[in-house]
Amino acid sequence: MLITIRRRIKAFDELYRYCHGYHINWPSGLTEKFLSIDNPTPTILQLSKLMEPLGWNIHKYPGYLQDPDRKGYLKYDYSHYIPNPDKPGRMKWNDDYSGTTEYEKLLREEAQNRIQIMLEIMKSRGIDYDPTPILEKQQKEYEEQQRQATRKREERLKLPAEERERLFNEDMEEIMSGVFRTK
Repeated sequence: MLITIRRRIKAFDELYRYCHGYHINWPSGLTEKFLSIDNPTPTILQLSKLMEPLGWNIHKYPGYLQDPDRKGYLKYDYSHYIPNPDKPGRMKWNDDYSGTTEYEKLLREEAQNRIQIMLEIMKSRGIDYDPTPILEKQQKEYEEQQRQATRKREERLKLPAEERERLFNEDMEEIMSGVFRTK
């Protein structure tokens, strides 16, 4: 059981890097530093708390939240839907929604709780670690990537339709070749 928990903890870097399409800032190197604790190693109770800091596995049910009205039940996150004026009583996808969904907030809360638990366990073992500089650096890199992607999109919108389609097809070929590439 301990090996399985340690494997799952080691996967936190990948989990939060590609977390259901959301950007969750997770400090690289934290899991390695945490797993290198050997005197004494974290207890099973501490590791269990780390695995489900919110009390349930939110990754098993992507897009769902705990239902506040019914304890133990889940409900779908409808925060990105709006009432449909053409069909009263129905909802439609909000194309203009640029806010944070409730599920994304939950993912961020889970990541922050896990970071905090790991830091507390490390501190109790006499290991001093501050992830703030790493998080700031990663956030700047992410913002720069977003700016570059926006610039690229804007430049492509100025091109003729045939050229945009050709570039799109080249991008898709590059993506698909990466998907099927073996290491």
